[in-house]
Amino acid sequence: MSFVRRSTAAVVLSILAASQAVAQVTTVSIGTVGGGNALEWPLYIAEKKGFVEQERLALEWVGVQSSAAVMQQVAAGSLNLGTTGLADSLRAADKGAPSRLVRIGVGVSPYEAVAARSVKSWIDLRGKTVMIGGAKDITRLYFEDMAKANGLGPGEYDYVFAGSTAARFSALTSGSVAA
Repeated sequence: MSFVRRSTAAVVLSILAASQAVAQVTTVSIGTVGGGNALEWPLYIAEKKGFVEQERLALEWVGVQSSAAVMQQVAAGSLNLGTTGLADSLRAADKGAPSRLVRIGVGVSPYEAVAARSVKSWIDLRGKTVMIGGAKDITRLYFEDMAKANGLGPGEYDYVFAGSTAARFSALTSGSVAA
């Protein structure tokens, strides 16, 4: 069984176990940060290949501002599923949120730093403003690890926050932030 099919089967089985009406099409609301990202690719592929419909499911995609907001809506019951980084899922579990974790792992970090054309090296970010997902977001952990490995320590740059990748990219292209 392929990776996409196994991943889809795990999600489908968890949903079906909670469903009262298996014979009917069940709509599953899925919260995603912004307009979607690579975390959802297995589900997009499953939809495209007909695996979702085959299981009598319909996916309803809901754009949410941040990973933390996705977890809040899952915990509150407003969404059936949510796609977030691992840090937000673990933080929700640690705080007692009534949610379960279905993990689709990747071997390489899906994050990279993108900077303005004027930034030629990490050191060029010294004294500049960078935008990450949030103060406790996984993007902060990755950014700080990358910066440190390249000779730039915490406190040598300023943060501003925006939950979605699209919002961060918009700030970068408008010149509001350096990275």
